Amino acid sequence: MKKLFLFLIFIVAPLAGGGYWAWEQGLLDDYLGNKTSTSTTYRTAPIDRGDLSKMIAVTGAINPVSTVTVIPQVSGEVAEVFVDFNQRVEPKQPIAQLRQDEFRLRIQQARYQTKASASDVAARRAAVSSAHSDLRNAEASLAGANHTRANAKRRWSVAETTYKRATQLLKAGVLAQAEVDKAKAALDDADAEVKAAEVKHRVASTTVEAKSARIDQLNEEVSASLSREQLSKAQLAEQEYNLAHTEITAPIQGVILNRMIYKGDVVSGGQKASEMFLIAENLSSMQLEMDIDESDIGRITTGQRVRFTVDAYPGRSFQGEITQKRLNPEVVQSVVTYKVIAKVDNSDQTLLPGMTASAEIITDSRSAVLRVSASALKFKPKQEKSKTTAEGSSNSTPAKTSGSQPPSRGGGGGGRGGAFGQMIQELNLDSSQRSQLRAAMRGINPEIQELKKSGLEGESLERAISKLRNRTIMSILTPEQVALFQKQRSEKEVERQATLWTLDPAGGPKSHTVRVGLTTSKWAELISGPLGEGDAVIIGIARGSAK
Repeated sequence: MKKLFLFLIFIVAPLAGGGYWAWEQGLLDDYLGNKTSTSTTYRTAPIDRGDLSKMIAVTGAINPVSTVTVIPQVSGEVAEVFVDFNQRVEPKQPIAQLRQDEFRLRIQQARYQTKASASDVAARRAAVSSAHSDLRNAEASLAGANHTRANAKRRWSVAETTYKRATQLLKAGVLAQAEVDKAKAALDDADAEVKAAEVKHRVASTTVEAKSARIDQLNEEVSASLSREQLSKAQLAEQEYNLAHTEITAPIQGVILNRMIYKGDVVSGGQKASEMFLIAENLSSMQLEMDIDESDIGRITTGQRVRFTVDAYPGRSFQGEITQKRLNPEVVQSVVTYKVIAKVDNSDQTLLPGMTASAEIITDSRSAVLRVSASALKFKPKQEKSKTTAEGSSNSTPAKTSGSQPPSRGGGGGGRGGAFGQMIQELNLDSSQRSQLRAAMRGINPEIQELKKSGLEGESLERAISKLRNRTIMSILTPEQVALFQKQRSEKEVERQATLWTLDPAGGPKSHTVRVGLTTSKWAELISGPLGEGDAVIIGIARGSAK
C-alpha cells in the first residue's frame, strides 16, 4: 500500500500535471494528431482609451509620525497613575506620581548639611580675620625691631669711632688711660645692644612669617570649606530636582498608546527597562513604513502616490504620499531592503498604530491614453500553422516565432517563458547555475501559492511573484550576471517597438508594427502606429479551436 501511495505521488501526479499543462497550451492535441476543427478561432479585445499605472506591491505598517517613550528620571515606587490607555494629554500634565517620603528626607538632610557647611565657612573666615590682625601686630613688632636695631647700630658706630680716637690720643700722650677704658666700655655696651636688637629682629621676622603662613593655611581651609558648602548646596538642589521629578508629566501633546506601569511598581531612573508610557504626538497624521527591495528602490522617489488597504476595512482604499526614502540598508538573510515612508491623512482616526497595510506604490501613470491589452503584446501566431498578412502587403507572410517556445494563449505569458525566458537565456548560465535555478524555482512554489492566497490580485500579485523570482535568480548569479540582469529589467521599462495582430478579411492574423510605452501586467500604452481606438487586436486563441 505504501509503495502504491509513493507511486501515485511521485509518478502519476507529475505526469498528470504535465498533461494538463500540455492540454492548456494546445500541445497535446498536436502531438496526438487530434483535430477538433479545421479553422482557428482567435480571441480579440479592442484598443480603448483610459488610465494605467505602474506599481510596486509591498506590505507595510501604519505608525504614528512621532512617538515619545516616557522614562522616569528618578528611581522610586509608583504612588499614583493619573492616565490610562487612549487618553489625550497636554504638555506638563501630571500622568503619574512617585512616592516622595524618601526624597523629602534627603532634602532635609541636604539642608542641614548646607547650614553646617555655611557655619564652618563663617568660622574659618573669622579665623582668617583674626590671623590678619595677629599678622599686623607682628609686622608692627618687626618694624619696631628694625628701628631698635638701626639705633643700636648707630650708637655702636659712634662708640667705635670714640674708642678709636681715644686710643690714638692715648698714644699721643694727650688722653689718660681711664678715658680710653671708658670709651672701650661704651663700645662693648653698644655691641651688646646691637646683638640684642638683631635677636629681637629675627624673632619678629620669624613671627611675621609664621603669621603669614597661618593666614595661607586658613585661606586654604576656607576654600575647602567653601567647596563643601557649594557641594552641599548642589546636593540640596539635586534632591529638590529629584523631588520635582517624582511627578511624571507628559512631555508633549498626544495620546497614550501604551501604559506599562501600575500603582506599586518600582521604577529605575533613566533605564529603558522602566518605560512608563508611550505617547503618540498626533494620530490625525500617520505614516506608512514599507521595506522596499533593492531591485525596486531605484523606482521610488518622494512625492509618489501610494494606495493601500488594511484588513480592518477590506472594502476601503486609503491614499498616501512618499515623503522619505532612507539611505540606511537593512540586510536580513542576504536580502537587502530600504525603508520608505509615506505620509497618510488620518483625520477621521480610522487607521490605528500597528496595522498591516497591503500597499501599491504608483511609480508611473498615464491618464486618458490609448491602451492595448498586455496579452496582445504576448501573442504570436504559430509559424507552421498560421499565415499572416504583413501590413501594407496583399500577400500573407509567416510570422516569426521561436521554435522552442509554445504558442501564447490568451492571458498567458509572464511565467518562465516569453520575455522572461529570453532574459534568462541571455545570461549564459552554466550547467551548475541552471540546475540551481531549476531547484530554486521549484523551491519558491510554496511561497508563490501563499502569495496567491494572501488576497493579492492582478498586477499586485504579478509584481509580488516577479519580485520573488527576481530575488531567487539574482541569488545564484555572478556580479557580472546580476548587472546584466538588472540592465535587462531596466530596458523592459522604456519605450519600445512591438507587434500587434488583427484579423484580416479572411480571418487570419495580420501584423502591425507599433510603439508602446508604459506597460503593466494588464495594459500597455499605445504611443504610435497604424491602429487606433476601437480597433480589435488578437489576444489569444480560443480553447478548442484548431491550432
